[in-house]
This record gives sequence, structure tokens and C-alpha cells, in this order.
Amino acid sequence: MKKFERIIYNPVNFRDLGGISCQNGTKVIPKRLLRCGQLFDLAQEDVALLQNTYKISKVVDFRSLEETQNSPNVPLSNSEYIHIDIFEKLDAAKIPNLERMLELDTPKKADDFLLDTYKSTVTTDTALAKYEVFIKHLLDPQDGAILFHCQAGKDRTGIASAIILNILGANPDDIIHDYLLTNEYRQAANTLLIEQIIKQGLPESFIPALQTIFQVKAEYLEYAFACIEQSFGNFDTFIRKGLLLDDSMIEKLKELYLH
Repeated sequence: MKKFERIIYNPVNFRDLGGISCQNGTKVIPKRLLRCGQLFDLAQEDVALLQNTYKISKVVDFRSLEETQNSPNVPLSNSEYIHIDIFEKLDAAKIPNLERMLELDTPKKADDFLLDTYKSTVTTDTALAKYEVFIKHLLDPQDGAILFHCQAGKDRTGIASAIILNILGANPDDIIHDYLLTNEYRQAANTLLIEQIIKQGLPESFIPALQTIFQVKAEYLEYAFACIEQSFGNFDTFIRKGLLLDDSMIEKLKELYLH
């Protein structure tokens, strides 16, 4: 299993998928596929690291238009910005946002909400069409890395990372490990966010539910893949009929991102 080292603390939840083991002794090439949370209010040294060390050529933003307006990305020089709203046209009741989170006053309600959101994200035609667009951007890389992110870098981004790693043939344990790193990398940000929400008048009885909604659990991702299997039969059919990728595209992704 790849040992992940935390390099950047802001943007929150940043990591390089490079080094993850895949089939036939291959590994994901470092500094090619990066994931994180929003690129808002970055320090200049972090911007310099992203630009000069990782040489980011594309930034793919999965957030809604409202999210991008409320927390605009810090622009990175020499990088193309691509906005792909994963939740666009998704049932509003299934979209995580702060207002909806405040209706979830127990961990059970938070769990059920996230499970339902994950199911919609991997089975709804509109969401799958968005992930298809994203993956096809991966098929046309420039020199440098592609960075993909959402607001927290945990759900839309977590599913995207899991899909890519599955296509590349990563070990299932490494996929889950990458996914669960969110709980470590977002710990300080989540604590601060909960403190801010409570200060605004929400009862402290909501804290367990907020802790649930701001974290990830292996069962969420496992449920998403169970929904994929139920809807498509298996992951192979999912990438071909759900994401509309053919054999040549799959092979090109492996050529581009594995060594």
C-alpha cells in the first residue's frame, strides 16, 4: 500500500495520487493527478508550490456556480480552468450544502443523506455525463499536472478519484485508503467549521451530526460501487455505458498516467 505523505496544508485535503500501485506492477505517475478542496484564499507560497513544483496545467472545478462565486479559486498561472458542476440538474434535495446540512440533526440522518447523494452521483445520467466530460479532459493532458477539486474535496472529488483509480487498476484497499485520508487532512478545517457554525447559534446537540456530514466513511464509497454494480452489472460496464469510454480511451488513460 502506498504511504501518503502530506505536502500541502492549504488547499485543504490536497494529495498527489502518484505512487499508488496498479495492475501488472505499474504505479500512478507522480505529479500528474492531484486532488484537493477549494483553491480559495491560498498563501503565496502555496500558490508557488502548485505552480512551480506541480506545474499544474489544468484545474477542474466540480463545484456549483454559487460555490465558485462565494469562494473563488486563486488563479494559477499557465493553467486552464475548467468548470464542471457535478451536481448541476441533480435533485436539490440530494445536494449537500450548508443549509441542508443544518436540517440533519442526527448522525443517522447525515449518514442516510450522504448515502442517497452518493447513489445519485454514480447513477444519475446528468452526473455521469459530467464525470465523462472530466475523464475526457484527462485524455487531453498538457505538460504538468491536472488538479481536480470540489468544495471540501471529499465527495464529488472522492468519487472522481475512486473512478479514475479503478479505471487505472488500483488495488481496492489503496482506493479506500486514499478516500479516507480526507478525515485526517480535513480534521483541523472541520473542527474550525463546526466551531463557527455553533457560534452562529446552532445547538451543540448538532455537533455529532455535523462531524458525520463533514467526514467520509468507507461505507459511503462501498455503497456507491454497490449502486454501480446494481445499475450496470459491474464496473467495466459502468465505464463503457455510464461514462461512454471505449477500450482505446481506457488504454490511453493507462498510457498517460501509469509507469
